[in-house]
Amino acid sequence: MKKILFFIIFSNVVLLFSINQSINQSINQSINDPLLDTKSTDSLYLRLPENIYTTTKSKYSIYYNNMLLAQTPEKYTYNVVSSIGFTDSMRYNLDSLQAGNYGLELQIKDSLGNILESKNTQIIVTENNLNFPDTLKILFIGNSLTYAGKYERYCKEYLESTGNVVKLLGTQHYTVQDSIDGIFHEGRGGWTWYKYCTDNTTPSPFVFGSYPGVNIQKYIVESLNGEKPDIVTIFLGINDLYNVRTTSLELIDYDINNVIFSPWAMGLLIDKFQEALPNTPIGIVLIPPANEREETWYNVLGDSALCFEYKKKQHRLEQRYIDKYKELSKPNFSMIPVYPNIDTYLGYPSNDLQHPNLYGYEQLANSFYGWIKYQISEWFTEPKNVQIEYFDNSTILSWTAVNGASGYKIYRSIDPYAGFVEIDTCSSPGYTDNILNGSTMYFYKVTAEY
Repeated sequence: MKKILFFIIFSNVVLLFSINQSINQSINQSINDPLLDTKSTDSLYLRLPENIYTTTKSKYSIYYNNMLLAQTPEKYTYNVVSSIGFTDSMRYNLDSLQAGNYGLELQIKDSLGNILESKNTQIIVTENNLNFPDTLKILFIGNSLTYAGKYERYCKEYLESTGNVVKLLGTQHYTVQDSIDGIFHEGRGGWTWYKYCTDNTTPSPFVFGSYPGVNIQKYIVESLNGEKPDIVTIFLGINDLYNVRTTSLELIDYDINNVIFSPWAMGLLIDKFQEALPNTPIGIVLIPPANEREETWYNVLGDSALCFEYKKKQHRLEQRYIDKYKELSKPNFSMIPVYPNIDTYLGYPSNDLQHPNLYGYEQLANSFYGWIKYQISEWFTEPKNVQIEYFDNSTILSWTAVNGASGYKIYRSIDPYAGFVEIDTCSSPGYTDNILNGSTMYFYKVTAEY
């Protein structure tokens, strides 16, 4: 690293050579890594995320053709082993579930009933009515799918329907009505990990000065007026591989390595968000497949074969993201599994390759929403049966003990919907708040800590 910094001062050419040499070493290592083996010709490359997040009221489906890499997924049969959900043609539905964690195994079989491949995942179902104790501030980052503001609007509506107060942060909005409704974000059409890390003709909102100019803390202070997000999601990767025309998985890996290992791409942005927001849940989106209509690819790009070529790239990127997450060792980062839960036919218009219709955006939103609700459950589990007794200068609170809780946090506000501030903690299910102004009405929230 000292050698590279030295050459920055004197020779950009040598700097680029040194960086490319480092990238090529990483590429060679990754291609030889058994976890990233691409040489098998028999595999269907079945992909299941480690966790799938949903709620007791959300709609989430696992579309079988999104899980494997096959041009004719309908020729296989699919069997799901799980205590929840039900099969429906070419998908498995996870609707109207009870809160809890459930195992699920997906098996792919041939025409004789032989299991060709199987994978396991965990379904995490969060109670839909679980609420954040104060205004929930969310920063959505991404490309044109984020810039459209549609899945963000759905997420905001879902969260507010259960009593959450939501504020979407960012400097961008798609329409005037979006700005009125508070649908803000950091979405930009056609952008990649690289563009968010560089100061080029259209400067990144996160870059201040020369490399490595990404400064998330400064962005928060100057662009968000000091408001720190409680949750961040990063929805990038579609444009990083969009123009790669290749049938070789090895060459696809080469391009993905430039996304993951480049000094100005994914790794840099993740590290800088970790530095600025070490305790904030940050979700990396496992990107959705594109429109499955070959005729649409022909009409837009003049080549119907590009439909499956793009699926190869998208499908490979999912696995590389999953592998990268396992290496991160950053507990506040996790994967948002968008790709299982989108209908690649009904969720897209007939004239667009990448941008869903409203039904598709709603499916994306359900995937985000389940993940967000889970993050809330990890911070704040509200005890049941909270009772409040008011006296002249004190208030006594009691509630039902939460199994496994190590303690409880007490929040107070004079507004029943916002402004809650933590005032104390306690270890047992009861608390007395003394020395209050008897003429003021106070409101309380209690959360369990584990």
